[in-house]
Amino acid sequence: MTIVKYTLNDFVAEMEALLKTQPDQQKLFDSGSTYLSGLISNPNAVPNRFRVPTGAGRRATTAPIFCTRAPAACK
Repeated sequence: MTIVKYTLNDFVAEMEALLKTQPDQQKLFDSGSTYLSGLISNPNAVPNRFRVPTGAGRRATTAPIFCTRAPAACK
């Protein structure tokens, strides 16, 4: 039996579809939190390259997730 995990792409697609409907804040929160719960239940949902800190010091951060969808913005 294969278990299908909720992925980052699934989360992004569902959030984009939700935002296109221009929901009120309550629906956005309710649906968005459900989608986010699905995402964080999969420990491998975020690729390793986004888990590694970049830079040094207090302002170190992880690579922006949008780089996979808009790579030109990350150069």
